[in-house]
Amino acid sequence: MSKTYNWLINCPAHDVNFKWNLKRATEDEIKRAIEHLKTLPMTKTQIAACERELRKRERAKKAGGKQ
Repeated sequence: MSKTYNWLINCPAHDVNFKWNLKRATEDEIKRAIEHLKTLPMTKTQIAACERELRKRERAKKAGGKQ
């Protein structure tokens, strides 16, 4: 497991480290983090942030740009 993935599953969503690692995570790492977070209590905010980032990346791909 990567350090990025560990930050996503162990850090609160409002933490700057979570936000930074969410930006640099691969889509696969984000998807794995979501699956893991769904098994834990009180992770709705982290899951929402990860899903939002995936949607944002998908929109950027459709628009032909990168973010």
